[in-house]
Amino acid sequence: MPLPTTTTPLPTRRSCGASGGARTSTVLAFTVAFTFASGCSKKGEDGPSWGGGGSPETALIDDLDDGDGQIAEVGGRRGAWYVYNDVADGLSPGAQQVPPAGGDFLPASGGAEGSAFCAQTSGSGFGSWGAGIGVDLNDDGEGEKHAFDASGYTGIRFMARGNTEIRFSGMIASVLPVADGGSCQAGPEAACYDAHGTKITLGSEWQQYSIPFSQLLQEGWGAVQAFAPGELMGLQFQVATGVAFEFSIDSLHFD
Repeated sequence: MPLPTTTTPLPTRRSCGASGGARTSTVLAFTVAFTFASGCSKKGEDGPSWGGGGSPETALIDDLDDGDGQIAEVGGRRGAWYVYNDVADGLSPGAQQVPPAGGDFLPASGGAEGSAFCAQTSGSGFGSWGAGIGVDLNDDGEGEKHAFDASGYTGIRFMARGNTEIRFSGMIASVLPVADGGSCQAGPEAACYDAHGTKITLGSEWQQYSIPFSQLLQEGWGAVQAFAPGELMGLQFQVATGVAFEFSIDSLHFD
């Protein structure tokens, strides 16, 4: 169960790039389209066409290339990257995540396709519900978080690499409590935070994933809600418990 939006600094810049060629394929097990992108071509070169959300310029959420933890302020969006884990709940003593939860998030050097930066995290020892990184889509930075209307888009696209399986989630207001800008009212049989998502097994080379909103499903332990793109609060990338992990995210867009 993720805890959203505690930001954190990245104390050192670390490489998360790779080298090699490029090819395109489709993972039928997920119905997730991706591109192997281990080369050093310009971002977006030879990539698939954009979907119903508009042009690449307005669909961009963040490519990290400005070197800060803020998302691109386009399309009415504003927000920042953050780190989260179950240690914040007083769980998993001894667990470690780099960067640690708390503070301002900075990108790591060496992004996808030869670009300057990416979002990266690593860690181990989490035994309750895990750890991850995420991004808010409509946060004024003064404690007020709001939903972003993503109903004009059909999904999310990003580059990723890593040594583990992650769960990508779209956080909508109806699964988040009021304290996090949502509308979920937790009860004995209706827990908050059961976000809509899908699992992806990452590889050591950069791959491009295109995930339709229609593929995102709740895990089934919380309050049941239909996925509503019009009330999208943020996006999260989370690892399960009991794994030593390292993964990187780059070139985050709407489709």
